[in-house]
Amino acid sequence: MKDFSKDEWGLVLAGGGGKGAYQAGAFKALWEYGIQDYITAVSGASVGALNAVLFANKDIKAAGAAWESVSRGQFLAIEPSMIDGKEGLVSREGLLKMIDDYVNLEQVRTGDVTVYAAATEYDENGEGQGSIRYFELNNRPQDEIKDILLASSALPFIYTPVQIGDRKYRDGGLTDNLPIEPLYDKGIRHFIVIGLSMDRKIDYDRYPDAEFVYIKPSAEIGDFWNGTLDFTPRGAKVRMNLGYADAKRVLEYSDKDMSDEGVRGAYRITEQGDYDRIIFEYRKENIENQVNDDMDKINSLINRFM
Repeated sequence: MKDFSKDEWGLVLAGGGGKGAYQAGAFKALWEYGIQDYITAVSGASVGALNAVLFANKDIKAAGAAWESVSRGQFLAIEPSMIDGKEGLVSREGLLKMIDDYVNLEQVRTGDVTVYAAATEYDENGEGQGSIRYFELNNRPQDEIKDILLASSALPFIYTPVQIGDRKYRDGGLTDNLPIEPLYDKGIRHFIVIGLSMDRKIDYDRYPDAEFVYIKPSAEIGDFWNGTLDFTPRGAKVRMNLGYADAKRVLEYSDKDMSDEGVRGAYRITEQGDYDRIIFEYRKENIENQVNDDMDKINSLINRFM
């Protein structure tokens, strides 16, 4: 593994809704190797912004617990009073509760990790083409930090755009889903990027003097419907496990010559072994849950006729 202690590192977190559990798993690997101590700034778009503040809290247990607690009803509960023909059908109370339960906003405000959240800015009516804006969260009032986190993750049509000042904001992933820019402009030249898509590429030509360690899913973790909108404990668990395994492997190979065929071969063998283990555990848990459900039904029938 490379010596991360020699440089100042920035952490970049992509957006992707429920797929964000993958990043929480990757955090565990960063903590195991002590790399979090060398990360001085973090930026995120959409759910990546939420994970950015979880990271800035420097509490790996809270980050994991936040994702272990997710539920579809928490993030996708349709609010009848919001069905009025306007944009936004789903309440934001679930995200606000997660922030209240697991994020220390005072630590974000005053801590030594600089935090940026990307959001897409529109005019006062929520119209126009939309342009990226990077909000620095440090030293802002706590309620304003919450508003920015809501804005950064305001998926069009699903959530209502958020008013900040005289502008309206929607999901930051619409205009920059890998917000490297604010950290690069800050002078950081060493980046750990945690993506949420197998296919998403970094525009390395745009940052010719920068170094990147890119952690991204080694297997598909869902599309919009069964990934971005999958806020289930079971989905979160398998994504966290994959994020941990992928991050650990990428970090361990970070000082290796990946152009060497032998190194690439060893990497692929480890990657396949990690994937097989995670899928085996997932299927085993599914079978156990099904057996337990069946036993509960049998016991219910027995009790009914006894």
